[in-house]
Amino acid sequence: MTLTRERKILVAVAGLAALLVAADRLMLSGPQSAQAGTVAAAPAPTAPAAAAPAPGTTTEPTTVADNGPSLADRLERVRGQVMPEQRNAFTAPQAWAPARDEPAVVTATGFDPEAFARKHPLEAVTIQGNRRTAVVAGDVVTLGETREGMTLTAIEDGYVIWSGQGVRVRVRLHPR
Repeated sequence: MTLTRERKILVAVAGLAALLVAADRLMLSGPQSAQAGTVAAAPAPTAPAAAAPAPGTTTEPTTVADNGPSLADRLERVRGQVMPEQRNAFTAPQAWAPARDEPAVVTATGFDPEAFARKHPLEAVTIQGNRRTAVVAGDVVTLGETREGMTLTAIEDGYVIWSGQGVRVRVRLHPR
């Protein structure tokens, strides 16, 4: 096997990494053999047990530096507490939503378009070539379908438009 330039570089980088790991283990971490928070076992006593301590004195076991309460103690303390509601990590923050430069309702006459928009929220939009579908209140809908006398007339990136009963209602896609 011939050592090409690429292999020589690879061997040099691997050697340097091994050297850095060895230096870290030997020089920087020191002679600690026990993990933090553990106590080495004491040697077994060879002499008979000593008499009780003198009056007014106490014997306390030797401990390793106290790093605060253990994880089990901290978890037990918060058990049953009501945690603040966590944000869903899989939804975009509200600040990323497009700016509302126009109202959600284009026109309205004798029909409550806000109630319609609340009852039929837009959950997803899929555009694949000429095929456009949307998920509205858990149902997959396509252009031309109707709900409560309103016909789906447009499916665009981020919103749909329902038309009928003398109104046009634009329902935007909002993260939950």
